[in-house]
Amino acid sequence: MHGIVSDQDGIVDFSRDETTRKGFRSFFEEVQEKNPFPFVDMEPPYVAFLFTQVYQLNLKKGNSSQDYLRAKSEIEDVKKDYAKPLIYSHLQADDIAGDDRMLKKGADLLKADVYSSWRIEEEQIRPYADDVWEAEESKIVLNQAQKEARFQTIYLKALTDLFTEEKKSLYRRRLEEMAYVLLKLGKDEEAKISLSVALDLENPLNPIQPNPFLFQLVIKSIFALLAEAYEKKSKEVSLIAKP
Repeated sequence: MHGIVSDQDGIVDFSRDETTRKGFRSFFEEVQEKNPFPFVDMEPPYVAFLFTQVYQLNLKKGNSSQDYLRAKSEIEDVKKDYAKPLIYSHLQADDIAGDDRMLKKGADLLKADVYSSWRIEEEQIRPYADDVWEAEESKIVLNQAQKEARFQTIYLKALTDLFTEEKKSLYRRRLEEMAYVLLKLGKDEEAKISLSVALDLENPLNPIQPNPFLFQLVIKSIFALLAEAYEKKSKEVSLIAKP
């Protein structure tokens, strides 16, 4: 069985085929070669548990997968119920929660390859990127310190506006699952940091000491859009014919 799942859209792709061990190895190697994201081993009952969880999103959206339905009974036979994500079977939350030193390293997680593609959706972050652009291009004379203060205000507004309790819960689960991936990749310290950030999302957002991971994610997402805008602007300027 092979599936791709999304925590917002449910089961995106699913297939079930019979093959030999040799055929499976060839299939697995091909998928692994094409996928930039590393693969890790996971307990089959937990994989089945994840499939049954995300399938509920399909049902809510009214787009059930016929391929999944044909394998549903087999998956449910393997499935076990888990009160918490699998990482909690390997790391003790009590040893990590409240560790400010570890939490402060949360911003550095975005430098890791497995987090390189993480961005806030363009339509959500664009208004704040536009505000940063306007502050940078403003004709009002501001010194660098004043500009930085303006930028910080925009970042914090984006953080508090976008990360509702529902969105925090979504990111907490993502970070918990990523902590397991990092642990299986032998990146124990990064796994603990990821779990530390996830546990901090149980708390209300603090504008004085914002969650370092989410704050950096806001900044990264804004500047990714600004970089595209500056590149587009520079190309438009270069196309202007000189007299």
